[in-house]
Amino acid sequence: MVQITLLYQENDPYCHQAKEALENLRMEEEMGEIQMILIDVKDDHKDYPNLPVVLLNNEKIYEAGSGENYQTCKAKLRRALLHK
Repeated sequence: MVQITLLYQENDPYCHQAKEALENLRMEEEMGEIQMILIDVKDDHKDYPNLPVVLLNNEKIYEAGSGENYQTCKAKLRRALLHK
């Protein structure tokens, strides 16, 4: 089983688009069993200055870029997930 962890902040639009992209990728791609863990980091995210961050089996595979749109986010996540 693959474990994906999403580090996010509740009111951040980039975090919401990453969560939506992950949900859509789970439905579109044949990825087997995926366990998704959502962690709201509140204000304590000094280890990851750009949220959201996606970890695959505790290894960082994605960190949002400034001004990134949904399509770019989803494409980066797809590449990262399918190449692991």
